[in-house]
Amino acid sequence: MINTSNYTASFSKIKLKNAAIKDRLLQLPDDKIYCETNHIFIKTFFDVVAQEFPKVKVIIMRRYLPKVLKSFIELGYFSERNRHWKFWMSSPNAVTATIPCIDVDQNLDQWDLSIAYLIDIEARAKRFQKEYPEINTYEVRLEALNNFTNVESLFEQLNITSTDETQKMFGQKINQRENKKKYSSEQGTSLSYCQERIEKYIQNSHDLNIPIPNTLSLDYYI
Repeated sequence: MINTSNYTASFSKIKLKNAAIKDRLLQLPDDKIYCETNHIFIKTFFDVVAQEFPKVKVIIMRRYLPKVLKSFIELGYFSERNRHWKFWMSSPNAVTATIPCIDVDQNLDQWDLSIAYLIDIEARAKRFQKEYPEINTYEVRLEALNNFTNVESLFEQLNITSTDETQKMFGQKINQRENKKKYSSEQGTSLSYCQERIEKYIQNSHDLNIPIPNTLSLDYYI
């Protein structure tokens, strides 16, 4: 629906997300919070959540963009090698997209489709901040959270209390997808090639007078 219709058309259907969140909240003790890490939020249900839960806090988590692109390519997103991505990814040319794409989907390869999608996700995040200034947003680099001091700092901003369990969980590898990554650097997934393709896409966008968010994580985090 978000590919073919505006958010008004999907609002009533997506409200079921609020019911699911309420059910979870009712099961939680008073000293617990509900937190969700979901890339679908910024594409589909941010509007219904903003209406129902005005005190929600949103974390915008960024990662070095060439690394994100490398993962996308290796996992087969926006290609026939992966059958599942279409259930979760929006088209860069979706009706609800924030900025124009450089071309229609059919004329773009896996690389440009992935880059266009990632840039639009960033633009959607910026649009959310503009449309919902009353909702607190927190911007953080994912790489920064490899330092526990930065984790504690983020928790303090969110008024969350760190515990011994937080410390135990820190550094554990939870999401293991290496076995799904079929491509190798020999097939063009080096970080330098990813950076080259991103730069080329951004230049094409500038040539077409398409605005690109200035908050993309194009610098390697040290």
